[in-house]
Parts: sequence; C-alpha cells; structure tokens
Amino acid sequence: MTEQTRAERREARRAENRARHAERLQQERERSMTKAQRAELRAQIVEDALPSINVGQFENVEPPPTTTYTPDQVLAAGEALIRGATLGDAEVLCGLARGALRSWVKRQRASDRGGERVGAWASACAYTVERALAIRRMRWQGLAEEGGKGSSAALWMLERRGGREYQPPAQRHEVKRESQEVVVHTTLESAIEHTARELGLDEAELRAQGEYWARAITASGRGESLPAPITIDASPIEGDE
Repeated sequence: MTEQTRAERREARRAENRARHAERLQQERERSMTKAQRAELRAQIVEDALPSINVGQFENVEPPPTTTYTPDQVLAAGEALIRGATLGDAEVLCGLARGALRSWVKRQRASDRGGERVGAWASACAYTVERALAIRRMRWQGLAEEGGKGSSAALWMLERRGGREYQPPAQRHEVKRESQEVVVHTTLESAIEHTARELGLDEAELRAQGEYWARAITASGRGESLPAPITIDASPIEGDE
C-alpha cells in the first residue's frame, strides 16, 4: 500500500466521522425544537440542498439581435418555476412574451429528435427551463418525503404537475352490467300470449286461471266464498319440447 493510498483512506475516514458528528449534532438540535421548528428546519434543509439553476449555460452565449431578453431574465424565470410558478406566470413575472418558455423547450426537443437545429441562445434558454422544472420536482419530492407542514401540498403539486412518472397508478374498476329484456304489451291478449309461450302453458287455460283469480279477489273483497279452483294442464305446448 502506497503512502498516497493510506492518506486517502485516512481522509475518507475523517470525512465519514465528520458526517456522523454533524448528524448527531443535527439530531440533538432537533430534539430541543418544537414540532413546527423541526418541520421548518427540514424544509430549509431541502431548500439548501437544491442545485443552482445557473450552471454556466449562458457563458459565451450572446442573445440574438432580434431579442430584447437577457440571461438574467431567463434565469429569473427559472427561479420562479422552481418556486412553483406556471410557465405563463413566470413569463409575466419576468417580462417575457407569452409562450416564450414553452417555445424554447419545444424547439429544442424537436431539434433533439432530428428536426431543425436551434441556436446557442435558444438552446441555453430551453436548458434553463428544463433544469428549473427538474429542480422543482426535486424540491416537491424532498418536501413531500420530509413530512410536516407543507408536505401534503408538495405531494399534491408533484402528482398533478410533476409529470406522468409521479402520478399515482391508475386504478382499474371493472363494472359488470346485467341487461334485462323488458317487454311491453299494449293489449291483454298479447300479454297472455307472451306469458303462455314463456311458461309453456296453454293460452286458454292461462286465461281461465286469470279469470279465476280475478273472481277470487273480488269475492274475497266482498266477503263471499271463493269460487272453485281451476285445474291447469301444465304440459308443454307442441313444438316447445
């Protein structure tokens, strides 16, 4: 083992010990806080861990003569997006024309798919927008995972504005429907004919049975004795076997 290797390992152990010490101090600090203070601290940790929107994408890039926009305007729009502004709101807040941010991104994506090549300025603007949206998703996810105040709102925003990959899985609901045929008869004769055919009875006997029950109900209502019952031959009709 060389002296350089041993030194690197010693430095790695020191860094690990420093990280553990910082974590213990953080835990002790949180134990002395109220619930609201702990939530605020965790949210601040998430905010501090976010990467910068400016990574030098506008270095050596000059705006074209046809535009009045500056790199600072575009970067400011990116910051607004990170804080939750929509594309349209970011444009209004930073003095950009309606649709400018979306146009840059669409043109760059079309170029990436083999379409018309965009210039350095438009490419830097598109990258700024894409990076801002990525940082915003990272911010919402961090706040949602930390819990506490604002986590529910962050999760709601992430599911609805973070893209398809953050949307909850679609639930499949199977609905079974049973259809039932409804037959409407306009005359008593057609009703008797249909019923007799469905039950396999003789129409005359079914009609007689209906008349019997009509007389029986009438007699019962009047307090009179019931008529003699009718015997029906329930053998199948010819052709129904």
